[in-house]
Amino acid sequence: MKADVQQVGNSNFASSTQTGAYNEESLLQTGNNNRAVVSQTGSGSGTSSGGVNLVGVTQNGSNMIANVSQTGGAGNTATIFQH
Repeated sequence: MKADVQQVGNSNFASSTQTGAYNEESLLQTGNNNRAVVSQTGSGSGTSSGGVNLVGVTQNGSNMIANVSQTGGAGNTATIFQH
């Protein structure tokens, strides 16, 4: 498990839940009134160099919403950019 959350601005909300193995997350929100919810459940492929459940969310602006959920399996990847 690994998480890195950065928020710049006012009234931003971030929630993260990770269970299992080899989950990673990076979340950056700049602006105001942004909301991001990330939930990962499951395991990677068994190697730390690949096959991880990976989420990257970048929101640059205001009043944006991102919801990500990855359950089970291996090698799940989600990337969201909102500008």
